[in-house]
Amino acid sequence: MSCSGSLLYYLRVWVDLHLAKVATVQPSYLRNSKALVDLLLPLDLSTGARLFISDATSMYTNIRKTAALINISCFIHQHEHHFSNIPPDVLAEAIAIVMQNNTFQFGYMFWHQKTSAAMGTSPACNYANLFFACHGDSIVPKFKDNLLIYKRYINDILTFPYPLPIPRSIQHCTKNN
Repeated sequence: MSCSGSLLYYLRVWVDLHLAKVATVQPSYLRNSKALVDLLLPLDLSTGARLFISDATSMYTNIRKTAALINISCFIHQHEHHFSNIPPDVLAEAIAIVMQNNTFQFGYMFWHQKTSAAMGTSPACNYANLFFACHGDSIVPKFKDNLLIYKRYINDILTFPYPLPIPRSIQHCTKNN
């Protein structure tokens, strides 16, 4: 599914370029695996440390377009002071145009995608990442006292909660074994 040469191609590229910059201001943003290693190496992860990971299934297809456009627009406007060279209203409108006007060819037929992220377009990944970050980053502060790390990379979430004391019943079992 190529969008090269279409009227929306250059708008999609522009949106992706700027969404990539916007994505970096998420509290849970993780650039790549090297950034994760750099984050984890200095930590003293004792034997009581726990790791929780999750991987979203059908991430792109489960995005409700209207909710995503509203949440991402709000995120852009709330954080516009981080990127003064990106006009927030223009970016929000450009995202809406791209996501609401995805037409693609499959076989001999052309299709207009009406729901979810605009599959096959360059900004789809950053769009989905920002949408899910808006949800996660609104929930995580409620648990901040219990989380050592909460990071996301696209649809993967990595969490290290602070080690909890081992209950006496388990301590007794582990000492005897």
